[in-house]
Order: sequence, then structure tokens, then C-alpha cells
Amino acid sequence: CFQLIVPVAEDTPALTQDAESSMPRIDAVDAGTPPTADVPIRVLLADDHAIVREGLVGLLDAQQDFLVVGEAANGKEAVQMVEDLNPDVLIMDIEMPTMDGIEATRRIRRKDTCIIVIGLSFHDDEALARTMIEAGADAYVSKHAPAKEFVAAVRDACLPLRGRGRIT
Repeated sequence: CFQLIVPVAEDTPALTQDAESSMPRIDAVDAGTPPTADVPIRVLLADDHAIVREGLVGLLDAQQDFLVVGEAANGKEAVQMVEDLNPDVLIMDIEMPTMDGIEATRRIRRKDTCIIVIGLSFHDDEALARTMIEAGADAYVSKHAPAKEFVAAVRDACLPLRGRGRIT
């Protein structure tokens, strides 16, 4: 939260006091703030390819209802960032170094059952999608999907947040 007051002249303390009392307060969105109609859905992206992360950040940031709060380059980073950032949604690539998305999803599920996890992969493999869902993902999206379908799939996966009172 911050407030900027610029006096009109040096000898106008009354104006400064009036300005302080009439200034609207702007609160920052923190990790514990649930999404509402005015507060976007907080998204964490986990993908080992920087260009993919950058593209998804651009795509999601263009939507009014999403706010990308972090990016992880592997599953281990994703697990830690979920704890640190408390996002509403994690978009998790399946194949990553250090720790893959399937194991990272399992670990996240052991600690946090409220986060929405969306598996993401270049492969259109039903068995891989099923494995990700069994690990705890709420949805699975192919990287081959058009941008419009990807955004719609993320929004659809977020519908349970409404039932949990996290989005109004």
C-alpha cells in the first residue's frame, strides 16, 4: 500500500491534510487473498522451456481474470513456489528436468488439495494424460491446442474454485 501526496505550494498544510484524508486506499493483492470478480485467479506456470513460459504468460496476462504470479523451470521449483506463492492454479508441464510434472503434482497434492493443477504436454498421449490425472491433476491440456481452447480449458478447470468460495 502506498500513498503519494504532492502539495500545491509550500504554505498549504490544510490542503495536504485534506488530501491525506480523502485519498483512496489501494491494497496490494497478497498470496492469501482469494480471487473474486475484482481479484484475478493467481496462476503459477511450470515448464522447462522459457519460450513456452513466456508465451503462456503473455496469453494469460492478456486475460482480465488471470494473474501470473510465478514461473518454475522444473517440478522441484514448482513444488517450492506453490508453498511460497500460494497460487490458485498451477499449469504443470509433464516432462521437465530435476523433477517431472507427475511427481511434482503428487508432492503438491500431499500438501495442498485446494490448488487446481492442470497438466500440460506436447504429447497427445491418453496414457500420459491419465497418469497425470491419477497423480492429482484436475485437467490435462495439449500444447497443440489453439490459444483460445487453452484459455477456455484453464477457465473450465477453475470452476471448482467457485464452489469452494474462492471465486465469486
